[in-house]
Amino acid sequence: MDYTKKSEKSKETAKREDTWVFDKSTVTIKNILREGSYYDQSPVNYVIEDGKLKVSILGRSGKFDNFSVLNKDEKSMTLKARFGGIYHFIKK
Repeated sequence: MDYTKKSEKSKETAKREDTWVFDKSTVTIKNILREGSYYDQSPVNYVIEDGKLKVSILGRSGKFDNFSVLNKDEKSMTLKARFGGIYHFIKK
């Protein structure tokens, strides 16, 4: 992930260092910064349903984070979270 921001109209971005690794039906979020160190989240399932990305919430069976795809090309992808947050990714 390259950066996040609070909304599409927001100019302020927060630089991110985590990496989302999509593999078949799971996604693993790696290199998450927390309290001065980094950790990897265990893989969780994801599905694409009605054009939206649904990522399972770790430890909450049947609960998902929902994202709409705003832009996707060969090198980047921008997702919009349910409450308006923007997640911008650069492919590695």
